[in-house]
Amino acid sequence: MKENYRAWDIDIDALITLRDFIKAGILAPSSHNSQPWAFRLRNDFIAIVLESSRRLPASDKNDRQAYISLGCAIANIEIIAAYHGHAVDLVFTDSGAELRFSESKDKNSLPELAQYLTKRATNRSAYIKEPLPTKLRNEAQALVVEGTKLQFVEDAVQIAALAALAVDSSISAMEDIDFREELSRHVLPNTSSHKIGMPGFGLGFPLPISFILPHLIRRTNVAKLSRKQDMALFQKTPTIGIIETKTDMKVDWMNVGRTYERLALLATSMGYATAPWGAPIQTKDFHTHISSTLNLSGRPQMFFRLGRPTKPVPHAPRIPVERVLS
Repeated sequence: MKENYRAWDIDIDALITLRDFIKAGILAPSSHNSQPWAFRLRNDFIAIVLESSRRLPASDKNDRQAYISLGCAIANIEIIAAYHGHAVDLVFTDSGAELRFSESKDKNSLPELAQYLTKRATNRSAYIKEPLPTKLRNEAQALVVEGTKLQFVEDAVQIAALAALAVDSSISAMEDIDFREELSRHVLPNTSSHKIGMPGFGLGFPLPISFILPHLIRRTNVAKLSRKQDMALFQKTPTIGIIETKTDMKVDWMNVGRTYERLALLATSMGYATAPWGAPIQTKDFHTHISSTLNLSGRPQMFFRLGRPTKPVPHAPRIPVERVLS
């Protein structure tokens, strides 16, 4: 296994120390696979903070996506801790959160998700057009973190409207030269040894095209070129997920990440996959059109596709624990 993928080669039964828990944390998804986290390890707690050098100033100006990513990492640590019989006392800070551990006396479904920490992958391929199982729907709602609200959109008319918003917002985002430059730095050839960024195979591109893709992104609005293909992808998408919050602060963003990662792991356990689509949340006022389309009362924070994938995808690379831990 290549060095930049070794983080996935772990045994969850062997993750028993606080340092080991961080090994689960770094498997979380993040925007552009930027992995914008840093961890500080103390005798009885783990602190997670935003690592400023891995921010995305062009596509994530207010750090919303970065803090959602931190929330996903927090969820993974909560899950591996629960698997090993620990409860987590979570305290949010200005730059992240502190996780303190004690013996768990409560029973919940979090430990059952632990075995899927190394199996979850963002899958942007086509999904099978089939209804969402009631079991997945109900168990997902039971995992929603307080302060967040999860909605599954399955109505064909609403999906078509949201698809148009997703595609149009992507085209709008790609008009920004700084956005394209930033994205191009995070798209990698399939054989790359880099530990940050998205290999072309994760975006559905074969090896030869993966070498020229960063240059193409830098020079042109590829979202315009892929509009027809992207609309067709949504036509085959059975479910779009939306996570919203009443307020719009860092703590909300981290809680959104916690909810999303729990759902992503639950979906993985049932043979389903998720794929976030950031543009309608981050670009201009497109999020207000999501709200009006779905009659939301809160602020939409995450927009993602959900379904049974037609093909598996490999994992994305990871920065090793020693480089994110102080």
